Amino acid sequence: MTRLRTILLLLALVVGGTGSAQPLPDAFHVVGTLPPDRVGQLMARVSGELPAVSLHYRQMGESEIVSMIESPLPPDRPIDLVVLPTPDLGVRLANEGLLDSLPISLEQPDPSHWRQEVFSLFHDPAMIAVRKDAPLPEAALRTRLDLARFLESAPPRFRGRVGLVNIGIDSQSYAYATQDQLRSPLYWRIMRAFGHLDARIYETNAEILDALRNGRIDLAYNLPLSQLVFEPLDEIRIDAFEDYVIALPWVVFAPSPDRNPMTPLVVDLLRDDVLQQRFPPKTFWAPADGEGLTNTQKVKLGPELLVFQDALKKSAILDEWFQSVTRE
Repeated sequence: MTRLRTILLLLALVVGGTGSAQPLPDAFHVVGTLPPDRVGQLMARVSGELPAVSLHYRQMGESEIVSMIESPLPPDRPIDLVVLPTPDLGVRLANEGLLDSLPISLEQPDPSHWRQEVFSLFHDPAMIAVRKDAPLPEAALRTRLDLARFLESAPPRFRGRVGLVNIGIDSQSYAYATQDQLRSPLYWRIMRAFGHLDARIYETNAEILDALRNGRIDLAYNLPLSQLVFEPLDEIRIDAFEDYVIALPWVVFAPSPDRNPMTPLVVDLLRDDVLQQRFPPKTFWAPADGEGLTNTQKVKLGPELLVFQDALKKSAILDEWFQSVTRE
């Protein structure tokens, strides 16, 4: 975003629709599931564009964020903007009338938002992570069919040395799983193959990457590229399937109805292409939106994501997943 554009937007916020000057708040509160060190450079860049505003970031659990949005926000814990890796949750909250429609700069047609309430920041591709010293042929990772066949016939050495993130705990992993099984029946064959090898189940991406780093497992499936580029992974090789790569949008949205007048400007700053390109690779952002990957299938924001937020549908998917990966 050019400094002139920033100034013009600030003037529009200060003057407002009445033509009379309106005071701007001196603080802006962002919440998300990422730890502060993952968003530090992002917050610093936004603060650099808005030096008169004190920008605060708070890490919270996803369920806690949803609970606060669904109930009156306490004055001592304000939320002006939410940043999440789960677009399906954002669309659900919008559908329930809990989010604000933001008047920000948009080009038409613009598929990167849902009703100007949920806005995508970038698409995060799902990758495979493998230890470099693991005796796993590269041909086993070309396509999902190759992986399924390898896992089904893998030597005993791989038993207990493959890993998955628990999709019943991690919402981003659940979203990857729903999109994966939607595209190919091979997803469930792969999950059964993981179960055949007594896959280890982890609660978070950070935990499974720690297991890879320390040699407790050799292979992990459907990990977000944004996490992989942030971690020091000298021992790990990152691979992508040739058949298709699922890419989920990270989203931002504002709770309704008490909008901070700075919110449209902050969202505009976050979404600005020029701003995003100033970040080095090992930060909050996935590098160049998955540049260089082939057959990337970017998940779009829209009501179709609500299907997997339905309680009965979600329960059925989780039941099948646990039966597959635990063989129970």
